[in-house]
Amino acid sequence: MDRRRELTRAISFSLAVLAIPVALSAAFFVALLVPLGESPTVHNHEELRNVGFGYPKPWVHQDARFYGAPRSFPGSVEFGSPLEVVTSADTGAFLVDWSIFTGAILVVLLLAAGVIRVAGVIRGPTPTTGDPTGVAIPICGAKLRA
Repeated sequence: MDRRRELTRAISFSLAVLAIPVALSAAFFVALLVPLGESPTVHNHEELRNVGFGYPKPWVHQDARFYGAPRSFPGSVEFGSPLEVVTSADTGAFLVDWSIFTGAILVVLLLAAGVIRVAGVIRGPTPTTGDPTGVAIPICGAKLRA
């Protein structure tokens, strides 16, 4: 088998094997950090009692009546410090967000592994010039054993 194909197969296999743990850990941090950058819109004082943060399903809820309330409505509310604002977390909604982000990242990684494998198959063997010593000299100039 050609060395390039072996390397391509090894890269795509290792990417596929590492895809699940990488996707789980990356999605965990994405789901955890999304509420920090979000600014939901509230339309009245009643909505300030339970402002939801998180995407696509809000999993952190804060009572923003006293801290960070907008001066006029509709207005946006920033995520407040859990030490200063009454905060609750819905673990079920967090798990839903985490699984959605994991699935999206996993699809991207597995597609990348497939593209690498297909690219290695399409390119075929490395074009070389003949050498009586048994050493293949690729056109790019690096020496590899045949």
